[in-house]
Amino acid sequence: MIWNIAKKELLSNLMTLRFCIGTVLFLVMSVLFTYVLLSDYQTKLESYNGYVSRNSDELKKLMTYQNLKPTIYKPPEILSIFSKGVEENTGNSAQISIGEVPETTSTATSKNPLLSVFPVLDVTLVFKLVISVLALLLAYDSISGEKEDGTLKLMLASGVPRHQVLLGKLVGGMITLAIPIAVGFLMISLILEFSPMVKMTGNDWLRIALMFIFSLIMVSLLFNLGLLLSSVTKHASDTLMFLLFIWVLFLLVIPNGSAYLAERIRPIESREKVDSQVQEIRGRFEKELDSKRKPWPQGNGVQSDAGEPWGWYHRFATKNLIRYKQELNALSEPLRISYADDAWQANKAYLESMKRQKDLADLTSKFSPISLYEDLVTSLSRTDVPGSKRFANQAREYRQQIIDYLYNKKAFSSLRYFTTVKEEYLFDISNMDEYGLLRKKYDSVDPKPLDVSDVPQFRYRPERITDTMDRILPNVLILCFISVILFMCAFVSFLRYDVK
Repeated sequence: MIWNIAKKELLSNLMTLRFCIGTVLFLVMSVLFTYVLLSDYQTKLESYNGYVSRNSDELKKLMTYQNLKPTIYKPPEILSIFSKGVEENTGNSAQISIGEVPETTSTATSKNPLLSVFPVLDVTLVFKLVISVLALLLAYDSISGEKEDGTLKLMLASGVPRHQVLLGKLVGGMITLAIPIAVGFLMISLILEFSPMVKMTGNDWLRIALMFIFSLIMVSLLFNLGLLLSSVTKHASDTLMFLLFIWVLFLLVIPNGSAYLAERIRPIESREKVDSQVQEIRGRFEKELDSKRKPWPQGNGVQSDAGEPWGWYHRFATKNLIRYKQELNALSEPLRISYADDAWQANKAYLESMKRQKDLADLTSKFSPISLYEDLVTSLSRTDVPGSKRFANQAREYRQQIIDYLYNKKAFSSLRYFTTVKEEYLFDISNMDEYGLLRKKYDSVDPKPLDVSDVPQFRYRPERITDTMDRILPNVLILCFISVILFMCAFVSFLRYDVK
């Protein structure tokens, strides 16, 4: 009997105008958004490949170790077409320098870039706007509407148990909603599969499959909400009014209100204060360096500089100047690294305050199942805050690899750290004839770039699906729990429902 009721509900729903309009609108918008976002992804991918290639070419032209300051890039996420998350608000590149710990999050303003309240164009937005409404529209008159038509009374009078009626309506409604969702995901997957610039991995397909499952869980929750309200109201119009009010709460009020409350309850420390702390740390570095280094050599004489991709270097200089800077670098660079780590601690506290504000907003937004679902898709798309933080952590790890590389090369105390001049070309300023001869000889030979083939290479390591699931499992369980509770409440209400 449950299956018979489900088939009746399915056929009835398929023939309604609301289902046809909702399905067509969802599929058209999903395909359109996919093509637009895929074009945007391809543009980002071309830029990423260009940046990486240029960075590699510039590395081959490196003349001195002091200018080993490569820029690393996070590859664009193909799954961002489902949810852009915070990818548009956080950095996807970081310059590596021994004098500064990289941090990719945009902190140019006092506003928290992790706390965006404005919707972005992605497939999740289409789902929130269309499929969520469609689920409510299919459920709002499932009980109260049939009561008004008199069909519910006839069905129960024929001896059909109430629990079978409710289960049949749930099964029929879910099959109906699964059709546009499945077709939408299938069409998006086909577009991705046949796109020439997209290389999907097994991990990516698994993530898309999980998005599909979580989408079904989400619509089941909304459909059960519709069943509940339909079984406690007498008129379908009242049910629809209450459901649309709740939908607005879930979609707009709670997410935006959560961000607003988080900004008020847990404000971020002013950026000016953090910058002041960083400047004070740099001042201490200069003061300690001044107290330890030798006086500037008298009569430092002639020097000439040249440029390279990431800075400048001494092309030629007097012996006393070269020796002075050689000793100074051996002293200053380890000290610079140490103070850069201190400055990072000040920046870290600021960035952590932004994350705590974001965590508070996420916690309060869990009252909205739509926000919960969006968080799940964003996590699976690898465009959430942990994804941005993961790149930042790997950037700092790579900086430490560069520092270890320079230490292993004993670069800080070597001439090649800051100049291309060799020992045999060093000259004394007191002998300008010697300078002229050496300079003429030296200029006739172009210095060769450094052999940096053994420099550590940066490779971004995306999060594994198992780690993602460990993070999002509580939210999945919350969605499932709410859906079950709503159905149980609907069942209890329907048992007491007056069909007269």
